[in-house]
Amino acid sequence: MASDIMKRLRAAEEAFSNERLRWVIGRRRIILETGEVDEKRLDETISKIAEDEIKRHLIILELKSSGPLTISEISERTGLPVSEVLNHIIALKWRRAVDVVGEKGDEYLFGVLEG
Repeated sequence: MASDIMKRLRAAEEAFSNERLRWVIGRRRIILETGEVDEKRLDETISKIAEDEIKRHLIILELKSSGPLTISEISERTGLPVSEVLNHIIALKWRRAVDVVGEKGDEYLFGVLEG
């Protein structure tokens, strides 16, 4: 239990040090001044981005600590639904943070790309 909390806190810490999230939060005032987005909608968007970044960093931390894992193994270890893990893995592959590094049974193994 304490280990799960520590993993989530570490993921949150890494997410909030991430450039994407800092960029959006840092431009909040400028975005609101344009008048194109209302404050409530912008705050909801920022919250969703923060939530996604925390989950993505949780996945990355799990891959770093455990080595390559399948989507179902990542789901089991993070408590995230398989469909959500898949969506985050796609986003992380697009960012070149993770990639397919092998196969296990009929599933791909994903690992963290260094650098």
